[in-house]
Amino acid sequence: VRGLAGSAPSHNLALQRCSRSSGHSEMDEVAGVKHVSVVASEDAVPTGKFQDKSMVSKVSSSGALSLSSTDAGTSGEAATPSRCFSSDFLVSDEDEDQEDHIVGITKQRAADVLADTRDGDEIGSAKPGLQLSAGVCQIPHPEKVAHGGEDSVFIAEHGAAVGVADGVSEWGWRFGMNPRIFSDELMAGAKAAAERDIACIQTTAKERAASALSLGFDSVKSFGAATALVLVLDAQVPEAGVANLGDSSLRQFRRSSSTQRMEVVGQTKEQLHEFNRPRQLSRVPRPDDFPRLLAEGKKTLVQAVKRCKPYTPDMPSDAELYAFKAEVGDLFIIGSDGLFDNLHDAELCDIINDDIASAALGEEAVAAAVPAAAPGDLAKKLAEAASRKSVCLTSTTPFSQSAKAAGFEYVGGVKDDITVVAVWVVRA
Repeated sequence: VRGLAGSAPSHNLALQRCSRSSGHSEMDEVAGVKHVSVVASEDAVPTGKFQDKSMVSKVSSSGALSLSSTDAGTSGEAATPSRCFSSDFLVSDEDEDQEDHIVGITKQRAADVLADTRDGDEIGSAKPGLQLSAGVCQIPHPEKVAHGGEDSVFIAEHGAAVGVADGVSEWGWRFGMNPRIFSDELMAGAKAAAERDIACIQTTAKERAASALSLGFDSVKSFGAATALVLVLDAQVPEAGVANLGDSSLRQFRRSSSTQRMEVVGQTKEQLHEFNRPRQLSRVPRPDDFPRLLAEGKKTLVQAVKRCKPYTPDMPSDAELYAFKAEVGDLFIIGSDGLFDNLHDAELCDIINDDIASAALGEEAVAAAVPAAAPGDLAKKLAEAASRKSVCLTSTTPFSQSAKAAGFEYVGGVKDDITVVAVWVVRA
């Protein structure tokens, strides 16, 4: 059972493998489960993370949620309705009669994400140097709107750390668990660890990121699995340390002195066992858990664990660590694979530069600790662009290019949960 063995595919779909010996092709089902868009029978072999492109329908009319630690709302027309939260957790442009339209995260969950943001338009910090100003937008898979998808996110106090986790869907459709609970617990534990270690001068930023990921995993009590990425800022070096396990990703953007446009200057790489099979953290039941699970009706999960052959699970120590030099005005875009499987880096650059141009704040604003563009607005625009691309049947996407390189035929976008965190480096 690949979902238990920590090698569930990143996308659930039947891919057509290209024949290298002839001009024909044969169907090669990619077993797996990380994100599932169709329900399989108990005995069916999971077919990967995405459904076949012929099954793709239009984006649901509900599904976007925006969070921001720096602005009280978002502006402009949204491709899908969004819910915006200010730093004091008041909903903008909505009334209480519309509470049932909150999608992707509950109001309380939004409050938990931003619980330490109390200083108006930026994340507070008593330390000199630099800090992070972050905004979040989440758009769940169209078929997961009702429960908000399986991604989770955190923003730590003092503008010191952020993180993203992407839950494995098989635990839901096959085993009857809620995959997001694992993601939420992982991020809650990582947030607590990052905040505790903020003043630890004996360790580097990437060591703190690794520690936050490891302690976050240790704190998880629920069964499930997820990929994860944690960024921690050392405001004094200054440096951003990253621990990444799986296929969530990060891009660092900086304004070019020659073109005055934001360009990619740093990035993480996906961690894969093989194409479409990312590394992932997991917590699997043990024999002494079986009686309780059987009493709860989780027979399928118990049987799967009993059938599972011995394996070596992915652990936090398998995460790849990075150190990125940080400067005022740098922008980090962190996202689940729903963003980076659908948008190329060039597309990200165009959206970011267009948003900065429309904000028209310039270098003086950045020097005054104001982001060049509201991070919540920017995260929302990127998420909506990825959502539109995800339902296009003809586009060339990063995922379709990776599939082709691995010998599979796939064209178009990929429907998935989409989480985007836009993070500006500003003066504290």
